[in-house]
Amino acid sequence: MYNRVKNIKNEKLFYVWDFVVLAVAVAITVAALVMFFKPAGNKVEIYVDGALKYTYSLDEDRTVTLEDNGKNVIVIKDGKVTMLEADCPNHDCVRTGAISKVGEQIVCLPHKVVVIIKGSEGDKIDAQT
Repeated sequence: MYNRVKNIKNEKLFYVWDFVVLAVAVAITVAALVMFFKPAGNKVEIYVDGALKYTYSLDEDRTVTLEDNGKNVIVIKDGKVTMLEADCPNHDCVRTGAISKVGEQIVCLPHKVVVIIKGSEGDKIDAQT
């Protein structure tokens, strides 16, 4: 019986990987909470070639067709923005899905189009182009 007690005392209570797993779990939880509580935006800015081309309110539904560097169709509906159509080869911008919270972006690299959700001036989250 004495040997068993002695072995338990020599066992490590925590290993390095325990701390790594704990740190990853905490980081994922914090990131999820930040994304969940991010404020909804009230306007969308559309940049082409790095220059601001359009600013629209998310309150009114509209369809914007860009044909500067290729064709992109952007739809603003029900306070959300989606890239409905693009004639770029990879369609990553179309697969991004709907965005509506401050700082979220849709990027079409081949056509150099960036769509960013913005909030009121008091919102601290700000995406840079």
